[in-house]
Amino acid sequence: MGVMVSAKTTSSKKVESTSSSSLLSGTDSSIDANTDQSQGTKNSMELTTTSTLNSTLSTKTTPTQENESAKLDKKNKELDPKTTNLIEGTDIDARFATLLRTDSTVQSQGNNWSGFGKDKDQLTIADMSSLTKITVTNKNLDSLKGIKYAEQLTDLSCQFNNLTNLDFSQNRMLETLSCSGNRLTDLDITQNTYLRNLDCSSNQLTTLDVSQNTRLHLLDCSYNQLTVLDVTNNVDLAILVCLSNQLTVLDVSSQNTNLFSIDCSYNELSDITNLNNLTNLQTFDASEQTISIPVPTISNSNQASVDILKTTAHRGLTPSNISIDPSPSFSTNGDQIMLSSVTRESMINKSIRFSYAPQDLIEGSTTGTKSFSGTINFFEVSNLTSDLKPNLKKVYSGDKVEWTWEIINTSSKQASNIYSELNLPVGLIIDQNSIIKNGNVATINDLNGTNNLGALDSNQTIKFTFETIVSGNSGEWLELNGKVNWEDHGARFVTSSNQVKIIDDEQKDKAEETDELEILSVPQSFKYGILNKSNVEQIIHLNTNNYQTNTSVVTDGFYTRMRDERPSLSGWKLTAQLSDFKDVTNSTVLTNSGIALKMENMKIESIKNRDSPQESIDQNPTGTPSTVSTNETLISGQAAKTLINAQANEGHGTWQLRIPFDKVSLTVPANTGEINKNYTATLTWSLDDTP
Repeated sequence: MGVMVSAKTTSSKKVESTSSSSLLSGTDSSIDANTDQSQGTKNSMELTTTSTLNSTLSTKTTPTQENESAKLDKKNKELDPKTTNLIEGTDIDARFATLLRTDSTVQSQGNNWSGFGKDKDQLTIADMSSLTKITVTNKNLDSLKGIKYAEQLTDLSCQFNNLTNLDFSQNRMLETLSCSGNRLTDLDITQNTYLRNLDCSSNQLTTLDVSQNTRLHLLDCSYNQLTVLDVTNNVDLAILVCLSNQLTVLDVSSQNTNLFSIDCSYNELSDITNLNNLTNLQTFDASEQTISIPVPTISNSNQASVDILKTTAHRGLTPSNISIDPSPSFSTNGDQIMLSSVTRESMINKSIRFSYAPQDLIEGSTTGTKSFSGTINFFEVSNLTSDLKPNLKKVYSGDKVEWTWEIINTSSKQASNIYSELNLPVGLIIDQNSIIKNGNVATINDLNGTNNLGALDSNQTIKFTFETIVSGNSGEWLELNGKVNWEDHGARFVTSSNQVKIIDDEQKDKAEETDELEILSVPQSFKYGILNKSNVEQIIHLNTNNYQTNTSVVTDGFYTRMRDERPSLSGWKLTAQLSDFKDVTNSTVLTNSGIALKMENMKIESIKNRDSPQESIDQNPTGTPSTVSTNETLISGQAAKTLINAQANEGHGTWQLRIPFDKVSLTVPANTGEINKNYTATLTWSLDDTP
């Protein structure tokens, strides 16, 4: 004897689901079970000198005399090269040399310096090498060529000139350098390891390497164009002034324990956590940062979050609006800013302001002054959406699922170099012959990140369809993930995912949820197998051998699941009715047979997070239906019986009636049926919208 359940659900006020059962009498029958270096001017040690030979015998020099003169010059140089004269405009910048010779204030020895008062082209290497301090501030200099001969120089001030390059590679004794207010685009101080104080502010520097200047005490590199500044090697550094650059990261470390003051205002910093544990840092000013980021993702509820600010304590943040119209509502969660009532269009090229309460900043010393504030600007970049959908959410193992993947450019800017990549879980295998892109045959390389899909202009779409074969265990969720990469102001990406659930072979689920009140799942079949005809009453239980395919009903039991999402909260009623058994071959009906289906130890369960990997039974439900049948017997051919009765304000949400596997029995009266017949009955589940 066997019972096989099928289900059908309608959207009428009375929702019915039917189950069929089959009964076979006889002794020999069985039933079937149902993802240049440039060539510029070299600064060398080779000098051009002049030599005047006076002769009273002749004013004409013979070739032989010229050779002798050259030999004499060479010999003199070899004997004492420091006595060599420096030719102005060739060996040394003419204006620089003139200042040194004629202005006693530009070098520390004044009138006593050996080179002071000399005529043009009379400065020697020896004169230059004796200099220890030079101050040529605001002297309209274009070059300091020849500074390399000042090998003993320890202090140089050359601020506010028109200098575009400086070479201090031979000034190894330099301790203080002030070269601010020039037009320097590069500054090489890697050879100046004795440097203690460096002021290179107000230039056009884009990089600055101070990694070799480990004795550095003060560094002022403000008003440049630096995007990176690494002072982690400068363990003696006490004062750092780097305001008004383009720094996005302030590269200090726990080794910079001597730092006393930092002014990094007017940069592009969003993270100050690396200032933590610098206990001697009495003052740090990180105010007026200007941070530019793409417009964040806007949710369907018109909310956005900005999560770029980083502080150690994660508190004290206050955001405010500058130009978003209409003005959004703000809230914070640590360093995260949440905006409400915004759209993508309302945020493009608009700004907000942020500031932290000084007392809530724990970076640096526990005392002193601190600030961190600025502006966040939102700029438009291309925006792609990714939507990955299966045609079925719940499938049996072995089924095929057709997927649609749509990639849409929802912005006004072009997205270029687009790549799409699927990540498939174990249990989903792509049918490579099924891949279609925008109506044309495509290949797996279009879906695995190999092929460049080109560009998308505004409102253009790439649409993929493909099929996957499903395999796995009942109740298992298989998640397919898609990632779209493209370029626009750097690398950008968007992800999407969707899931399918492998359903139990012995549960019949409704394909789509269409009504606010409906049955979602019922037992597929109660299989009782072969029964010998008997002259006494028989009670038959379900046999586990008939439930060997992809199912968990043997251990978990069957269930009938329903949902009520109506706002009325008016209640509902679940009933069940067993039809007469009939022979499926010739439609012989066992009228008034008295065959009874008994279900015992039934219980009601409230379901949370229905049809998701997080689905679970609510252990503390509210609104539990007041009437639930624990045990019920259904007589074939008789009226339906009520199993659950939910009164008003009860049964809202998703509920299921759990039926233990070993508590579903069939009572067959004596001498019922004929030999070699296959009898079935239908078990109809009905959900009425009134209790």
